Amino acid sequence: MNLTKTYQALAQAFSYPWDKDELLMSVTQIAEQIKKTGGKNTLAGLTEFISHTDLAGVQEEYVSTFDLSPACAPYVGHHLYGDTHKKGKHMITVKGIFRDHDYHPPEDELPDHLSVLFDFAAHLSRKGADAERRDFMMTHVLTGAKKMNEIAANKPDMHWKDLITAACNICSADCEEVISC
Repeated sequence: MNLTKTYQALAQAFSYPWDKDELLMSVTQIAEQIKKTGGKNTLAGLTEFISHTDLAGVQEEYVSTFDLSPACAPYVGHHLYGDTHKKGKHMITVKGIFRDHDYHPPEDELPDHLSVLFDFAAHLSRKGADAERRDFMMTHVLTGAKKMNEIAANKPDMHWKDLITAACNICSADCEEVISC
């Protein structure tokens, strides 16, 4: 599994879609990675939606899914802690981990946004920090992403739900992967 490229593609796919071609390329890379690992391509619907919708329509759907619906907000802290002080503590912890690994997140996004977390996972993968990446994903990402996935699964008309499911499956496989001697 080429996790650097896969996590980078996930980071791009969960970012606000400024460029339809970049988004489509990211979703295609994620689908190819799933296919390589023997999984079923669940992203065909999202790929078709992006391909047949103009950029404004894709952006509208993104905002409707992630920004206007707190149930599917792409902020892991929201899914783990709701609107409590624990969410703030979680974000401070995550920022400290970023600092410890010389990662500089984008300044225009909160540290618990899935795009930032996946970009950090790509950063750790590039550095060969596999144990740290798996620990970070298991401790700070996967549980919140799975809660988000449970909510999205009950929304049949949501085009992005398959991306959320794919992200959970990739993270779960990464966290379960064991390196043998």
